[in-house]
Amino acid sequence: MKKIIFLLFIINYKCFSQEVKFEKIFSIKLQVEIDDQYGEFMDLKSGYYPYSNGVFDGVAKGKLLAQGGAFNLYSDTYIDGKTLIEDDIRMVLLTDEGEKIYCEALGLILKDSISNTNDFMHTSWRFRTSSSKYKWLNYTVGFADTEFFYPPSPYRAQHNIYRIVK
Repeated sequence: MKKIIFLLFIINYKCFSQEVKFEKIFSIKLQVEIDDQYGEFMDLKSGYYPYSNGVFDGVAKGKLLAQGGAFNLYSDTYIDGKTLIEDDIRMVLLTDEGEKIYCEALGLILKDSISNTNDFMHTSWRFRTSSSKYKWLNYTVGFADTEFFYPPSPYRAQHNIYRIVK
């Protein structure tokens, strides 16, 4: 009986489990203009941080155009010294080949309000391009884990964006 149960467990595991594999799309390093003048939106503190500089590599290499930025909504609730920030990102990448890739992302940042550092930032990404070489990005959803840099780094953050592959 134990052998039958074990065999059923193995068959069930093999039939219904899948290993998720990720492939890196881009690593985007960027600089933003920091503005401590927050606005109010729906009784939440908000800020807009335009991009001033950046580079990327991955499936293509190039630079971040100085247009676009990040719109943040800060939670009004502090839990254990943490602030939850909703992040709305818009940017345009220019590849070394002259192709433009529009990127938009939505995600969350968890910020330590005592040390003023970010614990994590996770975002989901969508892309648009008219490039025939990169048209597959038009139907790709990316997921990013972001690293934050602090002075003396010339960059503020790096979005490491992946897609799920079969």
